[in-house]
Amino acid sequence: MGRTEELSDFQRGTVIGCHLSKKSVREISAMLDLPRSTVSAVIVKWKRLGATTALPRSGRPHKLSERDLTVLERVANENRLSPVAALTTEFRNASGSNVSPRTVRRELHGMGFRGQAAAHKPKIIRRNAKPALKLSSKKQNKTTPDTISDNKGGTSSGGEEDRGQTDASTSSEPVVQVPDREDPSPSQSNEAQS
Repeated sequence: MGRTEELSDFQRGTVIGCHLSKKSVREISAMLDLPRSTVSAVIVKWKRLGATTALPRSGRPHKLSERDLTVLERVANENRLSPVAALTTEFRNASGSNVSPRTVRRELHGMGFRGQAAAHKPKIIRRNAKPALKLSSKKQNKTTPDTISDNKGGTSSGGEEDRGQTDASTSSEPVVQVPDREDPSPSQSNEAQS
């Protein structure tokens, strides 16, 4: 079970007041709805030290206040794709706090912001251009009622556009055109002529 909040000075004073009025630890615990171990610890500490206030905790206090965290969250939401160094500079300008990028990264991670790498998009070169072209042509050759009526209309000009390819201006996909071969060999051109 995790640690809960400390008792306030008023609650500690109430426990001591009940103890001075001859109430048992069990009765104080039931009356104030506190664990018996907590009530007992407050009474023992009061008997040993005479103090009812909580002592300051050891360790360095947080660098950023609640207000700074709010400013940091706003800056991060406005610049979602910026690197941490840029977010740190923007945060310094907005809040006036002098913090390191490591502190900013740690606080953003605590808020739930996670860095994500961009998706890998391979460069289209001759080796992978043919599969990309086949995929693109499959997507373009899907027939819809609009394309069927356009093809049956008979408004062809006899050019390259009539060979099953749609007009590039109406397509939402970029068209990649790669020739199958550079130039036919001389033996193939002679066979074609005869």
